Amino acid sequence: MSFAVPALTLLLIGQPAVADAPKVNDTRLQLQLFAAAPDIVTPVGIAVDNKGRVLCIESNTHFPPADYKGHKTDRIRLFEDTDGDGRADKISDFYDGLKHTMGLAIYRDGSVYVATRSEIMRLRDTNHDGVADERTRIAHLETAGDYPHNGLSGFAFDFAGNVYFGFGENLGADYKLIGSDGKTLSGGGEGGNIYRCGPQGEKLTRIATGFWNPFHLCFDAFGRLFAVDNDPDSRPPCRLLHIVEGGDYGYRFRNGRRGTHPFTAWNGELPGTLPMVAGTGEAPSGILSYESDNLPDDYRGDLLVTSWGDHRLEQFRLKSRGASFTAEMTPVLTGGENFRPVGIALAPDGALFLSDWVDKSYNVHGKGRIWKLSAKQPSAAKPAKPGAPPDHAELKHAAELRAASSPRTMPQLIAALDDADPFLRQAAAHGIAATSQNKCDFELREFKSARQRAALAILMRNHRRDARISQLLEDDDPDVRFIGVQWIGEERLSEHRAAVEQLLATRANTRQLFEGCLATLEMLDGSNRKPTDEWRGEDYVVKVLLNEKAAAPVRQRALRTLRPDHPQLTFELLKKFMASDDESLRLEAIRTLRQRAEDERHPKLREIAANEKASPQERAEAVLGLTPGNRDDRKLLLQLAGHTNPAVADEALRALRGFELTDMEKRRLESLATELPDDRRDLARRAIKPMPETQYPKRTDTAAWLELLKGPGNTQAGERVFFHLRVGGCFRCHE
Repeated sequence: MSFAVPALTLLLIGQPAVADAPKVNDTRLQLQLFAAAPDIVTPVGIAVDNKGRVLCIESNTHFPPADYKGHKTDRIRLFEDTDGDGRADKISDFYDGLKHTMGLAIYRDGSVYVATRSEIMRLRDTNHDGVADERTRIAHLETAGDYPHNGLSGFAFDFAGNVYFGFGENLGADYKLIGSDGKTLSGGGEGGNIYRCGPQGEKLTRIATGFWNPFHLCFDAFGRLFAVDNDPDSRPPCRLLHIVEGGDYGYRFRNGRRGTHPFTAWNGELPGTLPMVAGTGEAPSGILSYESDNLPDDYRGDLLVTSWGDHRLEQFRLKSRGASFTAEMTPVLTGGENFRPVGIALAPDGALFLSDWVDKSYNVHGKGRIWKLSAKQPSAAKPAKPGAPPDHAELKHAAELRAASSPRTMPQLIAALDDADPFLRQAAAHGIAATSQNKCDFELREFKSARQRAALAILMRNHRRDARISQLLEDDDPDVRFIGVQWIGEERLSEHRAAVEQLLATRANTRQLFEGCLATLEMLDGSNRKPTDEWRGEDYVVKVLLNEKAAAPVRQRALRTLRPDHPQLTFELLKKFMASDDESLRLEAIRTLRQRAEDERHPKLREIAANEKASPQERAEAVLGLTPGNRDDRKLLLQLAGHTNPAVADEALRALRGFELTDMEKRRLESLATELPDDRRDLARRAIKPMPETQYPKRTDTAAWLELLKGPGNTQAGERVFFHLRVGGCFRCHE
């Protein structure tokens, strides 16, 4: 099998054009096709040794179709360019007989570390004939999980020679990961992890958790570890992460694959979890910190990431954010459907090699390419300088806090838990665990800072100090209460069920805490959902809603959570809520009523909209449920368009938008428009004519639009536009 070359798509230096070649967005760089099928098919991990030879995994076992005619096992192919023309001309097999092979990397002594789904191994070519003749098991996985690419993967080596690798979510299956010295780490359902061991597989340690699939890792010149996390299901984007020891990055497979469970975080939303550096393209599969001298100097210190799903090679420039980073992305290569980069590797001369899966099919398909990316005019030979150094003292401070040998005292570590930076708080917590020899048991009432109490609560949970749970549920801070609720739910501590029910009815005053209570009750009741069937908790919401003793703000949150057409949410119940002494509950009942289908809603909404004794916000919310298609609604809307209260009048004008008005109605609104101030006149004009001539800036004039945004905003009006069926409608897709 070979690639056809139809129309010219890209002129490669010293080579003919290649079909479906990606575009090089940096004019200082050049791209060359180094190898292609049939010499390499469905390539995954890639590495380059100190002789410039390219080793690449050829996957033949990743969902092979029944009629697959390719090689029967995975193998590591060895490519050499002996004549210097930029194309591999000597191709052989370095190692064969593998299955579900994902990653490889070359260690400092020239040995090759390989990750299959179930094993980390080291290969050596002891007689230097280009074929590995020694295989040593470093670590292996015992599990029923067998999905090809959510097991072991990725590699990075620190300056001490330790080996780091990732482990995917394994579809939640129980597992044992066993090092060469017999040390065993077990789990199942917690999500993916990152591990460290010695070069022989000794002293296996879990470094961080909370991933979907940390497919590849890298260290930069300053010893900072980064990873790409592959696939967030319904919570895009995928993640570029700064990995620190003891870090929790929030994902829990046992809580559902969609990522929307109250106990799952994707960007540091929950107490004790850490945020991403940046979002990446879909299916990031390789990461490299560029610290060489072939590419232009401005690449040095940047992270390069391959995106299989978005057909890109992405460049991330780090910017300090406290003790961690944020980053901006620039696409270096941009391809079409047939550019699917996976692995990325650095050559001794500073050039880059990328493996290309080519086809969108998950099944092995017989296609594949390897590309070489380099500078058209490489930098003059000089020692490579590392990229930009950290420019914030927080980085060093975090490292000191995290180090078990740190001279920091316990009071200093406790004080650091009050820092606004989650990475510093995490570092301090790690230091406390080490300093106290993991005897983490604290009297939370002694600490005034909610951040300190939250961090200490997580420490106690990690070290199973269950006796403190009642303190957490009684805490004044909702984040601390949430930690207690999550602890009870995930550990199935049913003896605390009554306390959770009481908390839900009286003090679940944030969305996070409210949903956390619902999720915990569902867990305590033994609900076992499929990974794709995320929690709903409607039964518990209804109980709260019908509980006369529940606090009004909690019932209001329950009403907002429940779908408007729930069978137990009757029209009579809504009318009862609309007569409540609590305005927040009345408002939520109005919002719910306008989304329902029964005909009785129109008279009730008109009654509220016309009621001069009702608050302007209640009347404005009721107006959103009126439609000019209803004769009585239309009559009231035209009356309210001239109301003295701006909120009521503005919503009436918005409601009229898009409907054909009579000439008399148009004249009435035109007369009204002349009496309105400039900032509201446009609403009347848009009711008369859907797309009136305006004085707004051009869409491309960002500065002018930002100028219009200056001044005070109106959050209540903004919320109404967000939920407006005919104007914004944003709520249909967004929360």
